[in-house]
Parts: sequence; structure tokens; C-alpha cells
Amino acid sequence: MSQIGTGMPNVDRLREPETEYRTRNYWGWLENITPEETVWQIDRMHEAGLGGYVMHARGGLTIPYAGDQWMDSVKAMIRRGRELGMVTIIDDEHGWPSGFGAGKVNGKGKEYQLKYLLCEEIRAGEAGRNECTLGLWTKEYAPVEKPEALPPEETLIRVYKRYDPYYVDNMDPRVVEAFIEASYQDYLDKLGTFDGVYGIFSDEPQTARYATPWSDILPELYEKEEGEALLPQLVKLFYPAPGCERVRVKVYRLMERCFAENYAGKLQKWCEERGVAFTGHTCLEEDLVGQLRCSIGTMPFYRNMTVPGVDWLTRTAVRPLNTLQLTSAAQQTGKKRVLCEMFGCAGWNVSLEEMKWIAQMQAALGINDHLQHLGLYSLRGSRKREYPASLHYQQPWFTKYRPYNDYFARVCKLIAESRMETDVLVIHPMESVWAAYDGSEKSCEPLQKGIDMTLETLLEMGVSPHLGDEALMRMLGRAEGHTLIVGECRYEAVLLPDICAISSDTARLLKEYSAGGGRVVCAGDAPRLIDGVPGALDIGMEKIEMSPEGIQGAFEAPVRAAPGKGLYVTRWDWQGQRFLYVVNNGLHACADFRLEAEGCWYEYDPETGNMAKEPVDAGRMHLEGGQAVILFAGPRAPIPSPLPPARETVKLEGEWRVAACTENALTLDHCRLSFDGETWEDEEYILDIQKRLMKEEKNREVYLKFSFTSEEGMELFLLAEDVEKCAFTLNGEKVSSEPADWRVDKCLKALPVRCKRGENQLVVRRMFVNPERVYYVKNHAMHEAESNRVTVETELEAVYLWGDFGVYNLGAQADGPRRTAAMEGPFVVGKRPEAVEADRLEAQGFPFFAGTVALEKTAVLPRADRAVLAFDRPDAIVTGVYVNGSKVKDFCWAPYRADVTDLVREGENTIRVEITNSCRNLFGPHYSREGESYAVGPMGFGKDVAHKQFVRLG
Repeated sequence: MSQIGTGMPNVDRLREPETEYRTRNYWGWLENITPEETVWQIDRMHEAGLGGYVMHARGGLTIPYAGDQWMDSVKAMIRRGRELGMVTIIDDEHGWPSGFGAGKVNGKGKEYQLKYLLCEEIRAGEAGRNECTLGLWTKEYAPVEKPEALPPEETLIRVYKRYDPYYVDNMDPRVVEAFIEASYQDYLDKLGTFDGVYGIFSDEPQTARYATPWSDILPELYEKEEGEALLPQLVKLFYPAPGCERVRVKVYRLMERCFAENYAGKLQKWCEERGVAFTGHTCLEEDLVGQLRCSIGTMPFYRNMTVPGVDWLTRTAVRPLNTLQLTSAAQQTGKKRVLCEMFGCAGWNVSLEEMKWIAQMQAALGINDHLQHLGLYSLRGSRKREYPASLHYQQPWFTKYRPYNDYFARVCKLIAESRMETDVLVIHPMESVWAAYDGSEKSCEPLQKGIDMTLETLLEMGVSPHLGDEALMRMLGRAEGHTLIVGECRYEAVLLPDICAISSDTARLLKEYSAGGGRVVCAGDAPRLIDGVPGALDIGMEKIEMSPEGIQGAFEAPVRAAPGKGLYVTRWDWQGQRFLYVVNNGLHACADFRLEAEGCWYEYDPETGNMAKEPVDAGRMHLEGGQAVILFAGPRAPIPSPLPPARETVKLEGEWRVAACTENALTLDHCRLSFDGETWEDEEYILDIQKRLMKEEKNREVYLKFSFTSEEGMELFLLAEDVEKCAFTLNGEKVSSEPADWRVDKCLKALPVRCKRGENQLVVRRMFVNPERVYYVKNHAMHEAESNRVTVETELEAVYLWGDFGVYNLGAQADGPRRTAAMEGPFVVGKRPEAVEADRLEAQGFPFFAGTVALEKTAVLPRADRAVLAFDRPDAIVTGVYVNGSKVKDFCWAPYRADVTDLVREGENTIRVEITNSCRNLFGPHYSREGESYAVGPMGFGKDVAHKQFVRLG
């Protein structure tokens, strides 16, 4: 790989990026929304370095959605956002997925409601037609008009549609127009203007979910375009009947266009005509079958968005297909900003380092608009289990969040102002997926494995790929000699990744491109279907093996790394300056690599905003786990000699003094239930009690008795929710329901209490009351559009002891999965420890802790010309280090080392470490077989094991 340019890039303009490049919070509105609280929370986000928010109504609202109080809060949000220069985006729905207009659209009748196809084998005697049956066939695929004329035991194939009354048919333009009226126009009418609103966000609109999509508009459209009736062909969507692949391709191609044009196209037009952006993302974009079922194909949908987006859930490495679909389509269609909603379901303990690990993988693939899932308006009740973590004021580390947001503001500005230097266009396998899909996920597994391997191999080599969607190529593609052009992007090679089908339009384009000297590389077998019909792709192609080795041999690699290290390497042009973005997507493994490039490369550090003054040694590059590096091509200069290793190492082992500590906690999540305050059931997990009472569907008074043990009498706080609806007694004495303050979240009121030495009994009395509709929704399976927006009136929750104490496990303890500690309990409250080992604080008095603990130690150091402080990755979110009273830095991610030569002295030195953790050990989940779960949702808080699981602290 050669490099262009010899001057040093001027990165000063990246140091203070405009607010639009700062990360945003996906802000869940889900309780009593008020203008005053809304402004208060915006101020907290602004202080943390966030640049804006997407306001999203979710289940749990205690005021009417889009009512007067709601709209007053929306206006306050817009006004405060404008005052602070923050980006305000409004979500278009109450809950998700978008499209049903808070029940108004699906409530208009069956023709508006979601429909999907099912297929089954039945006996002829059971085949009485009804309005949902679309066709009957024999096992030989012959249509059956009169099943009553057949022997009753003969097996028939039945294809039928099913309605879901809680969601909508987003392929039908009438449905989308009704949604616009119910949601978009309703907001505009009530606000009067969109002044101060950047855009409107559509979350997970879909055509179906885990099923084959259907719309009643399809038969007429299909017959008009294909000259044949559709209904007699439907068996071919599920069975290998003759001509099945042709029908599948034609049907799904039509569905894809209907969804992209009728949903995204209409909403984009409406928004842009009114001066706001249309943004958001579809559903299950990360795999081929998922997107077929939810959006038929994602890339044409992105074309019809102002700021197209994608979703990445869980605490796992990014799969490149998910993101490259988006960034390829965006760059081809000239869209500057591309969004990713990320960190959903990552759990309360997702660290800033893990968030950076995920976000930089996305950035290296072209994402430049970061939306953080989720910031919760309230944690009352089940909201604290709402696909955590809440990346908001409730987290102990939130006041230390700004360095992360500064880092990615600079990265986003750099990527948004740059253009990826793409080497190869990989033909997207969606046409092959349509041909192969028979209603089962397994039908497309080889295509999924093939495209994943292809993209990962190219990225590890530093060969930046784009994906070529055939619908977009049909609209935007042309050949110019040996260059293939798709919209605003140019490619010098095309790779066919062992696909079975392409369209006739793509075949013609590739033939013209090949005839002009263009390079077409075919990995594995050439496509055997054109428009779903058997036919050969008659062009000159280079044939290679469909394997990493075959791909590596076909393209020049500018980066060399040890096999299997999992680097993502992309190349970029920033205003005439070239740079590499190299990401180690292995969080726990180091990666060594070398650049096969001429000239010198200089590291740009988004953490400080500075460019290194000396070049790196490109032949010996090293990345810690989860680390990334941005390298700019620059002027030739001598490579600096490596610094000499330390002559003497002083290990800071042994005990540390607990110099300071925020308040400690004990979570009480087991209690005994009574309905009269006299007869008590056995102790049970509080969420199991809630679940049982919901199933019983009875409104009545309940008593909950929580027990805890203290080594001495002490003053502390009881944290509880809904205190105005409860009566509390501690050891038979009434506890005042007048809170002194709140802790963690404003729903957790702090009631001053005094416990006694020994066992203490806390009794909570309240009414358990829910409307009949709530019981019905919670006790019946239904579409998430309905279940996601329900508000449970009474939620029985854990209570918490809070104060200056230690919490000690009296039972057995062992290591659990994924760096957790398993403790059997019981737990006792006692004096806070005065000294601890720096590792495993959760076992030394802090198992439920959510806050900051400061540890100090005196270290005797020898005289040295150079002193470096270094430590392994801590079990903390932020680790602040001080030497002799001077702050070294807050460490949020690797590398965990710093030069402290100017801070240390010969002899005694005071080392202070401030460890800040998360709400994970306070809120859980505490009973997961996984130990620490990397995919956390409401169902993950059940009780799968008897002992408690805590993530490590220290």
C-alpha cells in the first residue's frame, strides 16, 4: 500500500467538535413526566458531555402519552435543548416498534393490522376454507379448489395468513398515511412548529417478526408486474415446488420495495418537507434471515432516510455485516451522517472500556452518529430492568462520563468529514437469501456464514469493503471502463461471495464492467440463478476458493497481523490526508501487527485531541485488548528509540487504608408475604411474589416482611419506592414515610431509621392494585407493540439499606462465571472496613456497593530517572489515581499506565486510588446462571440459582 501526502495534518479543528458530533442519549420517558424534571435531566446530560437525546415514550407512563402534561414537557425539552445548543430528536411512537400510532392505527381495523404467512400440513377433512386460508395444495403441489371432494385423510398443504391486532401492515401506503396523521401530524399540530427539533426517530418498524411477511396489497401488485396470479404460487415460498426460486425472488423483491418506499419514503418526504430529519433504524438487521422477516432487505430502506441508522444490542463484538450494510448504502447515496443505537441489553456493569470497544468498531466501519441506549427517566419498579444499563444520572460513574463523550465527539467529527477508501464491492447475498428461504432459518445458514467470513477476512487484511445491494445497484450503478460506480462510490474490484442468485440487472452491469476491463472475483461457485431462474453468469471472472486463504490470496493486504487476532482495519481520506483506523476487536486479547506501507505514520489520540510529534514504528505495532489506534500518514522522520525498561519494579501489594467512601448498600430482595399481617408465608424472592400476584389477578392489601441482621445498633436509611402508598414498621415501631432525600434515582426515597443489634424485621403494608387490562396484557402473549407500553400500577420491589457500614457474607463463597463472586449469604451489616486488599472489594464489605471508594497506601520508592505507574485492567468503571496529592488521571480504558516521574519522590509516597463502579451489584441480576450476563433484559432477572452473584470490584 502506498501513501499520499507528506505534510502533518492539522487536527486542531477536531479538538472542540460541534455539539452535533457529540454522543446522544436514547432517553426513555416512562413515568411521571414533568417540565421541571425534564429540564433537570437535560442539564445532567449536558454536564456529562452528551450532545443531545432522542426522547422515547416507553411502558410505565403515569400520565397520558401526548396529553397536555406530556406536551408541556416536550416543549420544555425543546426550549432547554435550544438554550444549551443540544440536538433534540423526538421518537414517533409510544413504545416500539414504530408504526401503530399508540394503538390508533391498528385500531382502525383488520385491513390496517399486521399480517404474516404460515404454512401447515392438514387432512383434507379439516380443510374447510375460512377468510385466512390463501391456498390449498396436494403434496405434489397441485392446487386444490374443493377439498371436500378428496378423501378426508389425504394430506394437504395449507398456506394462510394470520392477523396481529396489536401491530400494523407497514407495506400498505394507507397504513403509513394513517400513522403520519396519528403521530407526526399530531406532534406538529400540538407543538405548532418543529423549530428546535432536529429530527424524528422511527424505532424498529417492521413487516413481521420471526415469520414470513404478508400484505393484502401484494396480489394485485404482483399480478400487474409479473402477469400471473400470486395466490396460486404461495406454496412455493415454503416448498421446493417447480419454479419456487423465481417466485420467491419476485415476491420478496416486491415486498422490499413496498416497505422501503411506502414506509421510509413517505416518512422521509413528510419530514424533510417540514425541515426535520427522518432517522431511526429497522429491526434484526444483524443477520440475513432476521432482516428478511423484519424488513425484507435493509439497504434500500436506508436510501429513504435522512440519517439512516442501525441497532447493536448486547455487550458483544460487532458483526461487520450489520454495520457495513448501513455505511455502504449511506456513502453510495451521499448521506453524511450514519447512526448506531448501541449498548442496549449490555447490563448495568457495562464499562466505559467495553462501550469504547463496541463504539470504535462501529466507527471504524463508518458510524459517525452515536446513540447510547438507554437513559431512563425513572427506575421505579420494573424500569430498572428495562434492558439495562441506564446510561444516565443513576450510575455512580455518570459525573466522570465526559472523557468518553469527548473522545467520541472527536472521532465522529473525523469520520463524518472523511471518506472510506474502499477497495472492493462485495455483492450482498440478499437475492440469494430470497431464493433459498423456505420459512426456516437453516435454509440460509451457509449464506450467513459465507458473508460473515468474507467481510471479516477483508477487514483483517485492511481491504476496506463495501456491500453492493442489487436494488441500489439497479438504481445507481454504472460501469466506466475498469471502474464500477454505485452512486457516489467507485470500486476497482467486485467480489461475488459464493452466492446462488443475482438479478438480471446486476448480471448486465457486471458484464459491461468486465468487458471494460473491470475485475470480478468469484469466491466459490458462481451464481446459478438469474432473477430466480437457472442461468449462467457469462462474464470473465477470477475464480478463488471460498475461504480466508482464498480471499487473502486475491487481494493485497496493507496490514499484517498474527492469524486470528481479529483486527478491523479501514482506510480513510480526511481532506486530502490519509489515515488508518485499526481496532482490536478482541476485548481480552492483545494483537501485534505491522503495516506494509511506505513512509511514516503518526498517532492521533482522540482522548487528548493531540497528534503525536514523532512517528510510530510501523513494523512493530501493539494493541491491548479492546484498544484502537488512528494513524495518519505524515512526513518522514526518524523512528524514536523505545524507552528502556524499568530497572526496578515496586509492587503495591497488601492492605490499603479505606480513606473515603460513598454510602454503602444492602439489597433486601427476599421477604415473607401475608394478606392479614398475622399469617406469613415462607420467604420468597420479591419478583416471584410480584409475578404470582399478577397471575392471580386480585386487588387486595398485602404485607411484606423483610429481615436483616446488624452487628450493632446504628443510624441508616431505608430506600424504598412508592413510600406515599406504603406503611412501614421496623421492629414494630412505625417508620415515618417522609423521606429525608433520595438516593441513586429520585424514585428511591431515603427514610431515616435506626436498626437494633441482631435481627431486624421490616414490614411494608400496601395495596396491590392493577387495572384488569394490565393483568390481561401481562398474563397473555401478544405483540410487543402492546406489551411494551403497558404501565403496571403496583410493582413490589426490593428495598435497600443505605449508609456508612460494611456488608459481610456469613455463608460460603466461590468464584462464579465471567468474573463474578457467588455468595450464599446470609448477609450482616457491621462497621465499614478500615483496611482492605485492593482486589475483590465485593468480598470485603462491599457486595452491593454502588459508588466510589478511595484507597490509600504509602509506598517507599527508590530514586529513579523515570517512573511509570502501571496496573492490570481493574474491576471498576473508572479508576482515578493520585500520587502525593496530585491527580495522574481517571483511567477508563487501556492502556493502564502513565508516566509519573514528575510526581514521585525518593522515599515515602502516598498513592491514592479512587474506584468507581456501577449499579450492577445493587440492582442485579443476582441469580443468573451466566454469572455476568452480556445480554440483559427483563426476563434475565429471574431466579435461576439460589446464591447471589456479584461482579468483582477492585
